[in-house]
Amino acid sequence: MSFFNRDDKEEKKDQESFQNGGYASPEEYEGNDMTDYGYRDPSQDDEEHIDLQSKREEIEDALHDIRMILRSDGGDIELVDITDDNIVKVRLLGHCVGCGAAQMTMQGIVESILVDAVPGVQGVEAVM
Repeated sequence: MSFFNRDDKEEKKDQESFQNGGYASPEEYEGNDMTDYGYRDPSQDDEEHIDLQSKREEIEDALHDIRMILRSDGGDIELVDITDDNIVKVRLLGHCVGCGAAQMTMQGIVESILVDAVPGVQGVEAVM
């Protein structure tokens, strides 16, 4: 037994794991929830990236329509970020910056169009 009261078999397994980069393989914890051991299936990253990319494209399409409205008054809008809780962060540009009606535009036009046009969008937040 080693210092940590483990048998030689467990000790050898840990040494092999350390020599192979220190990561646990899925086979080592078969039948367990792998997230408990810090293991994350890399294909999940690809799926999340695709989902985020398609959501970003849907938002950009909706923003295109909003831009036509804002540009008629000398303004514009830019997509900044999409949060994990589906809040779309945008930046108002041009004449929209400092305009007294900007808040009303954000809620009355931008937010209502994005929430209706893109499934899952929970709201819109203006950033500087």
